[in-house]
Amino acid sequence: MAKTALVTGGTGFIAGWCIVELLRQGYVVRTTLRSPDKAALVRRGVESEADPDDRLTFVTADMTKDDGWDAAVAGCDYVLYIASPLGREAPKDRNALVEPARGGALRVAARGGRGRCRAGGDDLCHSNGARAWLGCGQHRGDLGRS
Repeated sequence: MAKTALVTGGTGFIAGWCIVELLRQGYVVRTTLRSPDKAALVRRGVESEADPDDRLTFVTADMTKDDGWDAAVAGCDYVLYIASPLGREAPKDRNALVEPARGGALRVAARGGRGRCRAGGDDLCHSNGARAWLGCGQHRGDLGRS
């Protein structure tokens, strides 16, 4: 039986490539979106690189709110917490990025700790998308999303 991985922030650059790689490796992937209206956009982008068939699903959840996270982590074997607020320009106050990302990570971790996510040492991965993106001079592509 295929393992299920939750990837937060499904509309993001890093999350998109994580979704593609997980699908290529045979995982069932669930991803979070702040708006369900973005699901078709994400699916099209992923389909340009991998065949998701019925292994890609979407859950509406916002890192700044409690709603949706129980459903997001339910039954997942792994969580890749990739979601992070990222604007076009650097904020004047770093907490404008740090606090929402921290709050979202705590929401996911709290739900995983209640047995909805497989217990173990390797089931939560966090990547700050802003740091990863800003540190790159080149990137592979945006999965067909512009």
